[in-house]
Amino acid sequence: MKNLKINRYYLLLVVFLILTGCFRKQPKIHNISRNDMNQDQIKTLNSLKKINDYPFYTLKYYDNYEHGIVRENIDKGWNDINKKFGCSVFTATDNAGDHFLARNHDFFNAPVVLLYCNPEDGYSSIAMLDTRILGYNSEHKNIEDKQDDLSRLLYAPYFCFDGINSKGLSIGSMAVFENSEELIRGREDIFGLEIVRIVLDHAGNINEAIELFKKYNIYFPKLPLHYIITDTSGRSVFIEYYNNRMNILEKNNESSIGTNFLYFKRQKRLPKTLKEFKNTGNVKIDVFGKSIWRYHYIDEYLNNKEFISKNDILEILKGVRLNIAIGPIKFFTKWSIIYNLDKKEVDIAIGQNYDKIYNFTF
Repeated sequence: MKNLKINRYYLLLVVFLILTGCFRKQPKIHNISRNDMNQDQIKTLNSLKKINDYPFYTLKYYDNYEHGIVRENIDKGWNDINKKFGCSVFTATDNAGDHFLARNHDFFNAPVVLLYCNPEDGYSSIAMLDTRILGYNSEHKNIEDKQDDLSRLLYAPYFCFDGINSKGLSIGSMAVFENSEELIRGREDIFGLEIVRIVLDHAGNINEAIELFKKYNIYFPKLPLHYIITDTSGRSVFIEYYNNRMNILEKNNESSIGTNFLYFKRQKRLPKTLKEFKNTGNVKIDVFGKSIWRYHYIDEYLNNKEFISKNDILEILKGVRLNIAIGPIKFFTKWSIIYNLDKKEVDIAIGQNYDKIYNFTF
């Protein structure tokens, strides 16, 4: 009983540290006065459109976010904005030859936004933003009515978790709970979600995306990330920082899978946990949110299907959705998204409502 109390104490301590931001910090989010906004920024905020009452929004970004007040404000200082989040990401090819990236986003309650960007010197893109990372929460049910709060949406391009660009390249990020970075003198420092924006804007294929990763020191202020990138060739790469270096696992016309454990740390144990999964349906020693179990669930589903359809991909996402309660705190799958790289279209279910699928294109 004493050990149980100690374990509970450490669990509560970890949750407290995560929720209060007692980790290395992220870029600061300043509210921007409407008097300081240019016409394109005002036009951007005016484009906010409510799709449903989850709430789920779309936003079209008109301003040049790589220059000006948004970029300057991010560079000014540090603040706590990131929290603990899960996620499952995988790639697949259907029997028609279309290539997909699919992702569940698992986090705390807050509005979600589908963001359109069309930079002057980059590729247009569609990406997903969880406004929790910008300081919104479950009380913000009608953010379109709160003009002062809306200014934080101008930072949206730098805080997206997954997306697709007009070249048919897609990227998804996942949290891991062990810190590792590759720091090389002379490289520019950027934070973990910023690389998602850079890849979407400037990578037309996987080779170009890898070169962009190699160009920067990617630091993780609170929670490390790893990434899956894929393009219309059917090739995909899994990028993870482990043992202080960037590790790349490449797949050609095979599925890449990522959840919330360090793959390169645990890859030698995966055959053992796979056997346990097949025999019992469980993985006894797992990581947050049944991460290894989710990995095996996705892998087995894909391997046991002769042909994969978009409906199968949606069923996989449903099968690995999360609903976790830590005391009063609820942590769950907020969106399930499927990017079709060849057709350049997006299908998304919001709030685990898989009977209502929204479709978006460029």
